[in-house]
Amino acid sequence: EAGVEPLHWRLLTSHRIANAQDAWRIVEWYKQRWIIEQFFRVLKTQGFKLEDSQIGTARAFHVLMEAYPALAK
Repeated sequence: EAGVEPLHWRLLTSHRIANAQDAWRIVEWYKQRWIIEQFFRVLKTQGFKLEDSQIGTARAFHVLMEAYPALAK
């Protein structure tokens, strides 16, 4: 936007970065991490309350996970 000073972001990482392609790959990894964090936030606190559930089998957990995409919409 005209007249607005741009932000300069710095991403600290322990991964080796030799070029711009490496840097953008790391950015993509961190973007995926944000999606995963939001997924677990929903599982723990919004609707599913996973920590309070009585899931005793892997099959029951998979059924619960299959319902997640419907909530994300």
